[in-house]
Amino acid sequence: AAAAAAAAAVAEIMAHPHNGTQQASFADCEWDAEAQWTLSRREYCCHTYGFGCRASPLQPLVQVETTTTTACLNPPCDARAPTPPPPSSTPPPTTTTPPPPPTVGTCKLWGDPHIVGFDGGNTADFFDEGVVWIVKSPQVSVQALYAATPYTNGKAAAHSIAVGGAFLKGHTLKVGPKVGGVISWDGQSIFQSPGSVYKTDFGNIVYTQRDDLIDADMKRWSTDPPVAVDAQFPDGFSIEVFRWDNHINVRIKMRRVEGIDGHCGTFNGNPADDTPQAIVGRLGRSVDMSNSLFINSYLPFKAGSSETVEDCEWSKRQAAEATCREKNVAASVLDACIFDLCFARDRYAAQDAIFMHS
Repeated sequence: AAAAAAAAAVAEIMAHPHNGTQQASFADCEWDAEAQWTLSRREYCCHTYGFGCRASPLQPLVQVETTTTTACLNPPCDARAPTPPPPSSTPPPTTTTPPPPPTVGTCKLWGDPHIVGFDGGNTADFFDEGVVWIVKSPQVSVQALYAATPYTNGKAAAHSIAVGGAFLKGHTLKVGPKVGGVISWDGQSIFQSPGSVYKTDFGNIVYTQRDDLIDADMKRWSTDPPVAVDAQFPDGFSIEVFRWDNHINVRIKMRRVEGIDGHCGTFNGNPADDTPQAIVGRLGRSVDMSNSLFINSYLPFKAGSSETVEDCEWSKRQAAEATCREKNVAASVLDACIFDLCFARDRYAAQDAIFMHS
């Protein structure tokens, strides 16, 4: 049927010679038989209806089985203009920019020792003894002395903290435990008992007893009221230190600055680069004596054991987890609580729980 229709169309076209005196109709110019058109018909159809156009009227035509014609707005032109491709169903790739890190962050240091850094992740557990960088930046310097205690079965804990750097113009605050430790400003003891304030040119240092933190649940853990040192320094820097018999817990708040590093992390919004391996790779395992803020109490590096909560004996681990859950320990630090009960003493874990609840 299609072949018969095409033959009829050719016969119709050939019945009109169109020698220039007889014009073709619109229907004549629609037929798909351009290969047999005369030159006059091609010129007329091109200029009148935009069909059959070529760059030159003498250019030979190539017959195509199926054609798609479009209007010729400015002849001569090619009536068989290419059909644009259909739009893609696949959306273009999108890129997302991660949000910038917060301008103010908090770092917590407790236990033997567990750390939650400025970027919010559990940055590290460190068990080595020695002096380490907690915060290292062009303006702020915070170092900690990690040492084993009687409560940690030979594992290191945060024993003392020192704050110095350019923002204090060479002055240094140090805070140690209640037994064998002092609270000093530039090496001079400034407190003998809680309930005092020491004023400096950079802000006040307050020493208090925190009875408010011992609620009914906490009394089951420990009856010792914690004592704390709070210091407010320039540029939004603050530090809170809980003093226990043989170790300390630390909470630092500060504004984000460029070039920060240390056990509290890089403060760049990415906790993935604050693993123990990454931190040690950038800063080494400890601070050498020439760069230490602990001039008279420097402790050389000594490697410690590296157990995890998985190394705890199963029945003991189950009992530890039950105790931590009973005391409503936050899920984010549950493993740290279990670890302390497994490898340290109950009293030590209780003191750390009080700090984390504060």
